[in-house]
Amino acid sequence: MVILKRSLLTVFLLTIVLCAGCNQNNEILSDCVIDEIAEKYLNDKKVFSCKLISCGNYTYIPYELTEQDGDAAYWNKLMDTSDFYIDMNEVAEYSLNIVDNYESIAYMYGLDLQNYYEQILEENEDTFYQQCYEEGCFDVKKILLVGHIAEKEGIIITEADEKRFCEENNCDFENLKEDEILHVYVNYCILEQKVIQTIQKKEE
Repeated sequence: MVILKRSLLTVFLLTIVLCAGCNQNNEILSDCVIDEIAEKYLNDKKVFSCKLISCGNYTYIPYELTEQDGDAAYWNKLMDTSDFYIDMNEVAEYSLNIVDNYESIAYMYGLDLQNYYEQILEENEDTFYQQCYEEGCFDVKKILLVGHIAEKEGIIITEADEKRFCEENNCDFENLKEDEILHVYVNYCILEQKVIQTIQKKEE
């Protein structure tokens, strides 16, 4: 299982989503307090500016997986019918993680980042960083949509969900509980999976 690097800003954003998607009586996330996470990880930054203003009809858009785009087509259509406030600086900060991820991939190819995006991706510097920003913007919007749908549908995360995820992804459950950043990220992955399953069931 590969866990991509995530910035502290990302942890904060995912924490907001997970708080929306958890039951306050659920012991898994009962200590998930936004201000405490912000103070611990973000120098007391208590407000994340990017917001979902209105969500399109997520049950109306067919959820169709394609070999090339995966689930991106569904989320793009939902984003087109939703309204967001996006802070460009915050997205740019988030997008640095995507650059880091590409740098890790480049290393596996035995290349530095510049040679990777020029030779493998066939991009120049400007188009590469613009692509990273656009991917970051997509991620932020999807995270906000996942949190909204989870809250509206009453989707929660249980310890059984976490154990199942660890079994399926060869991840140590005890280590997961001890690593707060990994825990938040894995919980978001589970939440997204459960949101998708909920959407698919509504189409049946």
